[in-house]
Amino acid sequence: MNMFRTSYGDQKDFDVTEYGAIPDGKTESSQAFLDAWNASCAYNGSARFLIPQGTFYVYPVSFTGPCYNNSSPKVDIQGTLVAPLSLSHFPNDIISWIEFKLLNELIVGGGGVIDGKGAQVWPCVPECAAGRLNRKMPINLLFSTVSNTIISDLTLTDSKGVHLKVQRSANVTVHDINISSPADSPNTDGIYTSRTHCLNLTNINIATGDDCIAIGQGSTDIFVSKIVCGPGHGLSVGSLGGHDNEDDVNGLIVKNCTVLSADNGVRIKTWPGSEPGKASNITFEDIIMHNVSNPILIDQGYCPRQTHCPDQPSLIQLQGITFKGIWGTTVDEVAVRLECSEARPCQDVSLQDINLAYVGNEPKNITSSCSFVLGQALGMQSPDPCSPLL
Repeated sequence: MNMFRTSYGDQKDFDVTEYGAIPDGKTESSQAFLDAWNASCAYNGSARFLIPQGTFYVYPVSFTGPCYNNSSPKVDIQGTLVAPLSLSHFPNDIISWIEFKLLNELIVGGGGVIDGKGAQVWPCVPECAAGRLNRKMPINLLFSTVSNTIISDLTLTDSKGVHLKVQRSANVTVHDINISSPADSPNTDGIYTSRTHCLNLTNINIATGDDCIAIGQGSTDIFVSKIVCGPGHGLSVGSLGGHDNEDDVNGLIVKNCTVLSADNGVRIKTWPGSEPGKASNITFEDIIMHNVSNPILIDQGYCPRQTHCPDQPSLIQLQGITFKGIWGTTVDEVAVRLECSEARPCQDVSLQDINLAYVGNEPKNITSSCSFVLGQALGMQSPDPCSPLL
């Protein structure tokens, strides 16, 4: 049963084309989208906000609540949304292209495509990151302060920045979506979350130029499963500690995932010189690696551009970290790297049933590298664990 196309008595459709949107891929239609949204949001009954088949060119738009009776219209995206090519249509204070904000009981899906048209701006990302343009790249699809929300059956492609972000939200499920951008597209994380409680990510294919999944500060009770990641930078916690006043991370399970030809497998990264903080109760379990660099990585000296890096250790305490049932192939001789903070050694780290093998032109023995780690190694271990874990 399609939840979007089933009629329920008083359900009313609010079709963006009936409010002036033109599905020709070139007529700017954001005002028509907003008019249809505002009408559906205020409707006294069951409403469906409908973007029908066709290609719609839209400027940045925010679909904001709260809506009637603290519920939300069903959002049925059947067509293709295309973003402006130029950043000139994104003021510096606009951090996203498509945003859903201050909404409860939101359902978004429909089989459509959200195309960020990022290729033209990717070359300028290093300048933006260095602050010369004083801006971040817009997020394709942002959910901010939403609750009891389901996002499914969408394709997100070629975002200028992060493809999908969930922030300051609770009880959100994202499932059965596809995310893609080229392996060399910068800072195009698949899914990023921050300050969010009870998030479920499952059955998602991600191929991108940055982290497939990035669990940011303030994320609690997060469950990630059945993710296929690659290319990309892996399944990550962090980076943490890069800003002031960050909230702790607690309660993450990443399970039954596959990582393909990615720069990292499963990773935790924190900045040197951070304020005190904590990331705890994190489990990576039953992860398959295929030709992956850094299959298992803790990096508490994370400073990717290697310029102006703080000379003080990270003050993010990592505790209760489990890597279990991780197997497959690596292109690195050092397959397990646990590089923790001198000021806050990692506590209660567990390696269980690790089975990794090197693939390359010549057979090589793989090894582990560790510093400032307290923990244990159980079951099969390939490579051999570091001595602090014995």
